[in-house]
Amino acid sequence: MAYNTKINLSNEKVCQNSGDALTLSGNTVIASVGSIKYAEHPTFTGDTEIVDKKYVDDAVVSGVTGGTIYNLGSPSTVSVGGLNAGSTLTGLSSNEILEDILTPYQTPTFSSFSSEMTSPVEMGTVLSGTKSFNWSFSNEANVAASTMCIFDVNETANIATNISTTSPQSANIGTKTFNGACGQTFAWRGYAEDSCSAVIQSANHTIVGLYPYFWGVCTCPGPAGSNRPTLTAGDITGGTKVVSGSAGSFGITFASSEDDYLWFAVPSTVTNKTCWYVDVFSQGDIGGGVSPGCNLFPDPVVVNNVENECWSSVAYEVYVSNKQTAQSLSMTIS
Repeated sequence: MAYNTKINLSNEKVCQNSGDALTLSGNTVIASVGSIKYAEHPTFTGDTEIVDKKYVDDAVVSGVTGGTIYNLGSPSTVSVGGLNAGSTLTGLSSNEILEDILTPYQTPTFSSFSSEMTSPVEMGTVLSGTKSFNWSFSNEANVAASTMCIFDVNETANIATNISTTSPQSANIGTKTFNGACGQTFAWRGYAEDSCSAVIQSANHTIVGLYPYFWGVCTCPGPAGSNRPTLTAGDITGGTKVVSGSAGSFGITFASSEDDYLWFAVPSTVTNKTCWYVDVFSQGDIGGGVSPGCNLFPDPVVVNNVENECWSSVAYEVYVSNKQTAQSLSMTIS
């Protein structure tokens, strides 16, 4: 008759006396649903083989998903060494230290700085009173609160000090009159402190004053070149005014008919214009004699003492076409 000699191990049925040794030979398999653990971690002496050791680190720390995926500051900003010497590490998790190494302090900068005052303005313009200023930062969270200042570049003085860093804010600019040479400028910039008390500064917001250029058409039916007009100072300021730079290229859409002469006028301080362009089939030089057979625009004629409500006694160079020309497309003058 066979007997079942297997012993079911439990604390109730089996007891090992303290100090006695239990030697297991052969293979011992622990079921997947069980575990082996120490009541208190022992001190190992002699030969010890650790078959499997699992490190569990920061499994519940914010920023680590699934216990293994790093999900804190990103992207990495240095190759290595973002942690400064002397940094306090006590109390930090390994993932917080890793974040300090890979993503050091992000210094804020001005992304923009501007104002309701747009540029350019016409010479003679007066800007005064309270104006709104606008700005934005990169890494805005690292800008210290109430450290925003607005600086008048021309006066080398602040017009607003330690105001809110929230944009927009207003400041009194005093009175600025564009009564100097063409191209006169007034400028402002912003500065603030980051959370490490370092000063950050914006680019200048600059307003430039310019004399405008003018253009128009004169209707004179008849053969090519007949009754070509001679423009006066009043004719110039009676044309279309454009407050923009004319030293470089600019475009005009004359929308003229076959009975119209074309003209434009620029301040005499501007270098003479040398060519006009509509497309590859319609283009040419500027300059030369006054004749229907010459260039579309001959050499300019200087008209002195041109004036309007903002300025006076300005000389302009006037270019009048040699013949009547129908032109519906934009013409670039340069």
